[in-house]
Amino acid sequence: MNEESKIESAALPLSGMRGAFRIGLAVLIGMTVLLFLIRHDWAARSSLESFSETTAVGDQAYFKAPPKSAPLAPVANFQGKPLTPVSLRRIELRDSKMSTVGTEDGGQVHIYASTEPVPMEKGEAEAKGKPVYYLKTGINEYIRVQ
Repeated sequence: MNEESKIESAALPLSGMRGAFRIGLAVLIGMTVLLFLIRHDWAARSSLESFSETTAVGDQAYFKAPPKSAPLAPVANFQGKPLTPVSLRRIELRDSKMSTVGTEDGGQVHIYASTEPVPMEKGEAEAKGKPVYYLKTGINEYIRVQ
């Protein structure tokens, strides 16, 4: 009986080593797959992640507004249509409440629309049926164009 117990005790470490080998192999394969996925994400990072500011916050491409004494004439083009100021008076609006509509045809400044209603001032003539846009002239400062 003593010989049988020696054989059984010798067999147990061998099966334990097989189990440990299997676990180690599974961990190694898992780490290899994880490493492959991480390298794939890093290689394709520019297509996986992108950032686009949709508000006027941080935009420093200011429109140089004509002097207040100048006649109202088209100051920019947007999608092939001229944009004329409703007035040359600067309006104070929060940059975080202005959403980007596009870029003027020259590509110099962004054109914005307000996410909040902005009432017309006395003396400002709004053309019916034309959308109202804004050109940024400074931090939280815009002129209204149509």
